[in-house]
Amino acid sequence: MLIPGLLLLAAGAQSQRKKGFDPDSTFADLSLDKAGANSALKAGETPEEKITDNILIKGSVSRNTCYAGESVRLQYRLFSALENTSQVSALPAVFGCNITEIPVSNTQVVRQTIEGKEYRVMNLWSANLATLQEGMFTISPLATNNQVRYRTESGGRSEYAGPAYSNAVTLRVLPLPPGKPSDFSGLIGTFHLSVAAASVRILQGTADSLRITISGTGNLSSYTGTPIVRWPSGMDTFTARQRAPLSEGSEASDYIDISFVPHIAGRVVLPPVSLSYFDPRAAAYKTVRSDSIVLNVLSSPVSPVASKAVAPDRRIPYGIGLSALLLAVGFGVWMYQRRAAARQAPAVPDPVPETSVAPSVQDALLAELAALTSLEDAAAFFPSLKRWLEGCRAQAGPETALAPEIDSLWNDCELYQFSGAATDKSLPDLKARAHRLMTNLYTTI
Repeated sequence: MLIPGLLLLAAGAQSQRKKGFDPDSTFADLSLDKAGANSALKAGETPEEKITDNILIKGSVSRNTCYAGESVRLQYRLFSALENTSQVSALPAVFGCNITEIPVSNTQVVRQTIEGKEYRVMNLWSANLATLQEGMFTISPLATNNQVRYRTESGGRSEYAGPAYSNAVTLRVLPLPPGKPSDFSGLIGTFHLSVAAASVRILQGTADSLRITISGTGNLSSYTGTPIVRWPSGMDTFTARQRAPLSEGSEASDYIDISFVPHIAGRVVLPPVSLSYFDPRAAAYKTVRSDSIVLNVLSSPVSPVASKAVAPDRRIPYGIGLSALLLAVGFGVWMYQRRAAARQAPAVPDPVPETSVAPSVQDALLAELAALTSLEDAAAFFPSLKRWLEGCRAQAGPETALAPEIDSLWNDCELYQFSGAATDKSLPDLKARAHRLMTNLYTTI
């Protein structure tokens, strides 16, 4: 593992870290009171003694005892009473863990007095350790090479250099106790759970989404499971889509979205969702549960379940049924326009010259639907369907009773388009529902 080199000036107010090994990366000047005078070698004093007595490196972990799978933080701080530049020359050796380096910052001036001596304190190196196996582990010291410059009594400049080492850090990793819940998937920490549906009032046979949110402190970044959802009967579900955890301070949140389609109308109850984890502070397994969710599933104009119940020998082929529907709708429109023209025609004996009449919006939508029905390529069909739905929405108006049907068809189109959940039955289903919507549009407007 390649870790960037690090230079520290025991003298400054800001820090900058660069990616890659860069021996010239430094902290800006962090001046320390009396640091210059203290840096000069006294008579009989060696550089090694001077550095050992005035530069300390302290390593520590957030918890010296943890459980296998738990994450702990390892950090090193440099305490200097000299005017020096320090470079990390050797990183600690860590076994039995996955290591993720954490960027350090020294934007604030920190001083600390130890045994009557004032030190400037700087963050040197930090990492998150994801423990993998149980046992007692010793983390070897971190080493730095330190160069000290000072002004002599004659006004000249002089310098010396030498190493400094941190203390060794011990970490005891315990095995998880017996009695794991059946749904335990490795979460260790403290967590809470919330569940919400995108909509609690939907049409039968249309898609909805269930969002599960896990928040808390612990090893959430390594969690790849999905809480148990006990779906009621008559429900199709799609693969959960898990998003990357989002950190906010010391707490992180993980979002899991599951798409589902109810096929039974009425009041549908989604039971509480459960999540089990191990609480290291309580040394016990715990389970949190969400509240149940009540869905109001409205009956669709043609029930998908009912259509499946039709005997195979009575089914009308899709192409013939579609053509018949188009002819019926077109004939109805033609008859409606003829009767309307007859009622509005002036009562004069002379025949009225025939003039061209601009097609209605419904006619344009019908023609567009006919072209849409012929599309078999999903990549072209989905955006074309959404454009057609925009025209239906504009024609029906914002307060139309068809709004739920339009929105449901739009949402399912986007679900199939972007989630990868489309099957060989998705396009025929969307086309059939589009034709039902066209029929409803003619009868309501």
